[in-house]
Amino acid sequence: MKNSKDRIYDNFIKFHQLALSPTPGISPSNTDYKTNAAHHSPSFLPWHRAMIFEFEKELQKASGDPEMSLPYWDWTISDSRANIFLDPKFMGTKINSGDQLSRITGPFKDWEVIEYNSKDNIFDKTGSFLERSLYWESGPFPTKTKIRDAQLIEKYDGIFKGLWNNSIDSFFRTYMEMNLHDYIHDWIGGAMSNTSTAPNDPAFFLHHCNVDRLWAQWQDKYPNSKYVPQSGETEGQNWKDELVGLPGWTPEKVWDYKSLGYEYKALATDPIYPFSSWEGENAVGITSLKEKYYFSFTYPKDHGAYIGTASYEPKWDWLDQRELDSKYGIRPAPFGSGVIVACVKEKGVSFFSYSPEKSLQTLSESQFTDIKVIQPIYLAEFNGKIFASIIGEDNGAYITSSIDGRTWTKPTRIYGSWQTSKSMVLTAFQDKLFLSWVGNPLGDILVGWSNDGDNWSTSDMVSPLGLWRTSNPLGLAAFKGKLFLSQVGAGLLGVDMHITSSADPTKKDTWSEPKRIFSSWSAGREMNLTNVNDEALYTTFTQRGIFFAGGMYYAFSFDGVNWPESPTQIFTDKSSFHGIGMAYSNKNLYVAAKIPSQQSLSFSPIKLNAEPVKRVFGTLLGWWETWKAILLTQQDSKRIFYSFIGKFDEVRVGVSEDGVNWPNPVEIPDWKTTLPISVCSHKDYVYVGTVGRDNIARLAWADSKLEWKKENMLTIFGAWNTYRMVNLISYKDILYVTFSGTERLVFGALENTGFSEKASLFGGFTLITSATLCVFEEMLIATAVDDANRVLYSTSIDAINWTNPAPIEGISTKHEVFLQEMNGEIRCTYLSLKNIPVCVRIESLQ
Repeated sequence: MKNSKDRIYDNFIKFHQLALSPTPGISPSNTDYKTNAAHHSPSFLPWHRAMIFEFEKELQKASGDPEMSLPYWDWTISDSRANIFLDPKFMGTKINSGDQLSRITGPFKDWEVIEYNSKDNIFDKTGSFLERSLYWESGPFPTKTKIRDAQLIEKYDGIFKGLWNNSIDSFFRTYMEMNLHDYIHDWIGGAMSNTSTAPNDPAFFLHHCNVDRLWAQWQDKYPNSKYVPQSGETEGQNWKDELVGLPGWTPEKVWDYKSLGYEYKALATDPIYPFSSWEGENAVGITSLKEKYYFSFTYPKDHGAYIGTASYEPKWDWLDQRELDSKYGIRPAPFGSGVIVACVKEKGVSFFSYSPEKSLQTLSESQFTDIKVIQPIYLAEFNGKIFASIIGEDNGAYITSSIDGRTWTKPTRIYGSWQTSKSMVLTAFQDKLFLSWVGNPLGDILVGWSNDGDNWSTSDMVSPLGLWRTSNPLGLAAFKGKLFLSQVGAGLLGVDMHITSSADPTKKDTWSEPKRIFSSWSAGREMNLTNVNDEALYTTFTQRGIFFAGGMYYAFSFDGVNWPESPTQIFTDKSSFHGIGMAYSNKNLYVAAKIPSQQSLSFSPIKLNAEPVKRVFGTLLGWWETWKAILLTQQDSKRIFYSFIGKFDEVRVGVSEDGVNWPNPVEIPDWKTTLPISVCSHKDYVYVGTVGRDNIARLAWADSKLEWKKENMLTIFGAWNTYRMVNLISYKDILYVTFSGTERLVFGALENTGFSEKASLFGGFTLITSATLCVFEEMLIATAVDDANRVLYSTSIDAINWTNPAPIEGISTKHEVFLQEMNGEIRCTYLSLKNIPVCVRIESLQ
């Protein structure tokens, strides 16, 4: 074939195009998935691994840097989209705002798209330049939950009578390709949305490096997994077959990614300093309870025991945008890198956008002047458009839409003569646009849906709460595979709040029983719901009486079911009659409320914030002192257990029932130690592992009342000596333990027959700490520090076979590190080499 250009880059576009021809032997009737040699077939992952590996080698040649490596784009990081696609010096920005297709700026703005010309059998210019759509908040963007779901699938792929089994949820390859990978191509749009032209956009390689990273994680998790098919199937798909368009490469050659000379490193990110700039001399403990992290620390200057906390609580500042004056409350919705709002004027509606980068922008004014709007307008993105719901003076419900927020369609009345006097909340879920409906005059509660956002039918509605009624608008949000509905009952003085949900909301009998939240509170107007990156579900509401504006409150839940006992007030000096709108967009959480005399919009980054620390343990005679680390462990969703070594080496264990009060720990009689103590809950008992002054490891256990009995104490490991702390963990109904022998670090199980050794960890490394243990996503993680002050980690899914140790980049320490899982992330605490207590998030553990 002829070359239309001299760019080496173009060869990779051609490789990709050559693999698109139908795979030989595939039935012509198999059109559902457009099966070809590199997509929607088993070779999808190996093929693209080989391609990006070859591309990386060419980059190294061109740069003269043999260490240059391709970056990957972690789709689940909330601000990654803006960092990549709004940076004119990186991937470039769009010339036009909104979700419409637009030519880009930046270093790739003059790249012409090439495509295969089958008539002339050449690759040639199309005459168009790189464009992107970037549907900012459309559809189910890949989340940490979906990544976890993929990693739990053990089988690589499956085949049936020569056709690939593309049942999405059955196999890792199909889930990865169709549930995660495909969406990103459509979201970026332009060349990326067309398989034949996708590699024209350099974002292709960021995307596929992340696909490869997630596959590598899966391979590390299931080291005995095998490629399917091994043999006997279509050419180009078997284990030893050459990959179509990539001479010399086979699935067998790329299966072991480490043999290719690269790896994906675990990274420490997002540091916080729970003890400010204090210096320490011992390890920092960590656990979680009730959606907060708890840290334990010994301060060397007074030898006091201190507890710190951190939580994901926004820190808002009002923008006081007086231009947003509106007769009714405004309800922001994600739009571009910020939000869009609709303001109801005396005549017509005006639309504005706001983002930290561009501040307030007027999109359009004096829209819908022929309709007298009587309620706040809700907005939602769906199918590349922004939809708005309007309630008119006739109590009719209207829908309008816009591609760019500037030009809007004429509002269309829906549901015929049906009437409502309450706002309709819109949200996209499962390829449909849903709305909430409160009927007139009885206040009946309904949820309706449309396949395209334009056509609505009363036959496509359900009553999720049966005969329940309300006099307030409803809340509606998609979250973790379910549609959540919030209801504030009928009442003038404020009423109770309930939440229900369904994974199949078009069927009435699938909705859960309504659950009351904030039982001692009542709300005025609606209780709005907001999905924050599919990690937390937020709610906002105002509390008010008949004649006064009420305070503004928010709360969040990590599962939509379990909520805190009380909400948190957003601003103590402001109140509102009109409810609160909330939206999450590009890392920021936005709140909008109509307060007396003006309309205000506020925004806040969502990040982990350390809270004030306090000293614990002591009597009227003074504070207790300790010279060793204090360690924490969570037994269940209600309590935290902690260990403490007293001034005279006595061993103590205590329990906090709420994370607020920390009673003095109880002494275990006749035990003395000079090393930190490990505490672990296992099968209704609290276990304590320690090393005595004689260097012999011991184990004790008690019920939750911490009544220690001599018959529940024993020596473990016989007469083996250990000079470092013993660590315990409960994993898959078995109590495991690590300890350091004279020459190796031993891992094993404590069973009825005693200690059973399972593995030696971190072989070949010289360690300066003991190993600590953590469970994350059904995976066991061990960490230890070597003599180069690196934090090493190893993982296992069966407690027998462990991955090769690898360092966590970005951490250096001389002390034990401790890991804690909470709501889909891992946090690590450690003392820096300057002895500063630090807590970081760990990314990309494999």
